[in-house]
Amino acid sequence: MAVPEDEIRTDGQAATAELGRPETGDTVQTIEKAADILGLIASSGRLGARLTDIVARTALSKSTAYRLLTALVRAGLLDQEASSRVYFLGLKLVGFGEVAANRLGLADFGLDVVDALAAKTQDTIYLSARTGHEAVCLARASGAFPIKILTLNVGDRSPLGAGAGSLALLAAMPDEEMRRIVRENGHLAGVNPLLAEAPLLDLVAETRRLGYARTDGRIVVGMSSIGVPVVASSGIPIAAISLAAISERLSPERSVEIIALLQSEAAALAARLEKSLGTLSRRMVRRVVAASRTQP
Repeated sequence: MAVPEDEIRTDGQAATAELGRPETGDTVQTIEKAADILGLIASSGRLGARLTDIVARTALSKSTAYRLLTALVRAGLLDQEASSRVYFLGLKLVGFGEVAANRLGLADFGLDVVDALAAKTQDTIYLSARTGHEAVCLARASGAFPIKILTLNVGDRSPLGAGAGSLALLAAMPDEEMRRIVRENGHLAGVNPLLAEAPLLDLVAETRRLGYARTDGRIVVGMSSIGVPVVASSGIPIAAISLAAISERLSPERSVEIIALLQSEAAALAARLEKSLGTLSRRMVRRVVAASRTQP
């Protein structure tokens, strides 16, 4: 089959191949190939991709790639710019993305993680996410240890940097954004002196150096907490997981175990989110957080 270089016709005489008519006769394989093409074009962002790019970056022949692209354009899942012959994701996918983002909020994805961590550590576990200059508690689970640290209820907000979870979130942000938030939250130092710009910047620096946030007695005397960020593959902070316990339970030896456990679960949660929702942009992170906050 002769395929015009980077060309696809979208009129009634366009190629007649459909997603349900695969070259190999295997519909499942064809769907997988189409999904690979969509993922490749999505990863190209605003640059899009040409037929030659797709052939070069996949194991597809030019004729197979062309037929799949034709079907995807006709289905509205791809658009092709007439002048450049470059393919972009179709507007129909915008609606699909909205449904996917709003079907499950971040709390739904993280609830099993929070419950499992509370059961394993016997302490209190929190899942938090950013909203503006604050962190909002999306989920909480209490372990079996009789002394429970319940400083936050689900839905409570606190300034970024005020606790271990929100400090982990703040430290994971790009430096310019982090400094702006610290500066603009500085007026809260009258209530919490550690929210003053200089001491909070010191805490952020320490958190970045350690790879986790730790607070000892900052919120409640005799209470300690450890927080780690949940970070997308793109480096965007999604949320934070934190553990709170009486200080005696976070000895240096046990702290090492807790930090490793929290970091492992945070990485698994980020991977689970991206497997379900794709590469997480800032906009998508805001959507999954918003979905969590609006659910009953």
